Amino acid sequence: MSPTKFVCKHFGVCGGCRFQNLEYPEQLEKKQKFLENLFSPLKNSPEISPIVPSPKIYFYRNKMEFSFAQEASRLICGLHTRFNRRRVIDIEECFLFSENAPSVLERVKDFFRKERVSSYNTFSHSGFLRYLVLRESKTKNDFMVNIVTTSESSLDEEAFKSALISLRLKGKKRITSLVWTISDKFSDAVVPEKFEVFYGQDYLEEEIKGFKFRIPVFSFFQVNPFILEVFFEFIKTHLEDSKERTALDLFSGVGSLSLFLAREFSFVWAVEQDELAVKTSLVNASLNNINNVSFLNSDVKKALFLNLNLWREKIFLVFINPPRAGLSKKIIKRIKNIVPEKIIYSSCNPKSFIVDLQNFLDCYRIKLIQPFDFFPHTPHIEVLALLERR
Repeated sequence: MSPTKFVCKHFGVCGGCRFQNLEYPEQLEKKQKFLENLFSPLKNSPEISPIVPSPKIYFYRNKMEFSFAQEASRLICGLHTRFNRRRVIDIEECFLFSENAPSVLERVKDFFRKERVSSYNTFSHSGFLRYLVLRESKTKNDFMVNIVTTSESSLDEEAFKSALISLRLKGKKRITSLVWTISDKFSDAVVPEKFEVFYGQDYLEEEIKGFKFRIPVFSFFQVNPFILEVFFEFIKTHLEDSKERTALDLFSGVGSLSLFLAREFSFVWAVEQDELAVKTSLVNASLNNINNVSFLNSDVKKALFLNLNLWREKIFLVFINPPRAGLSKKIIKRIKNIVPEKIIYSSCNPKSFIVDLQNFLDCYRIKLIQPFDFFPHTPHIEVLALLERR
């Protein structure tokens, strides 16, 4: 096993990038074998295509979420350890996220150490600092810092702003957003009960394949923008004769795929449950001068039921990119009820993906399975399947 160009000083203890000690081709080979073994029981399935590599394998993530903790009496901020999810390791660098991670992490920790602010304790449910969520645009100069706390104390916004906006970042990046989020929920995930943008704009911008996208504080966006161009182009090669047809994008987020499809189809319906993401989708459509998309703020299962008569036998392609848990059997049944000619299903969880695929096979055949390495140096992989109606 030959090491890659960079090996993070936290490798082996941090749970973030378990494959970083392998050369990149070896990482891809390992993931390919995993997928081939996983999909081997799937009957009448085509061979899995070779994984499409990421154009960039370092500093590719546009978002990282770090946790505050106490190490003895010292405040730290970092990631959970690989073998003990209750323990946090203090992070000084991150080759997955950004060259600016070290300076931002150091400045934030120094600020709160001087203020003698305590971290949140997950056992006693007391303390103030919970998470530091950083987002960096990979195509623009935007950098967002989001401090997540409990309501136990208050943040000195002016002092924090003075400490952060004076920071000189690499690559012409600059801190364009400072956010304070309050969350008293017991959940380990960031569940915003209220948030305030106290400096700058309430979004980041990315530009991908000629499309401009605004990404609000808590909206989902693919973490690796570099491979999105390749991903979009691959989908485009399988959309022949689509100019006069209609598509449906389920779990559409801030509309990145919907807007891309709008250039290839006469009309696109997009369904997303998150209200803010839908509002952002409308802004993104306007930014890109696209007016042949209808964004529905709805639960996917409900939308498929209410629009059955409108969509049945009128939708040529359904694109699906669900949460990691995959699709419910009811959603799968309702997708089949509208009888699309083609389905493109993309997932970051191959295990739920293969279960869902099997539930489509009574009506659809799998034309291809194409993996994309959205997550270099980690065991994770994005998998896309093209299904055609029997």
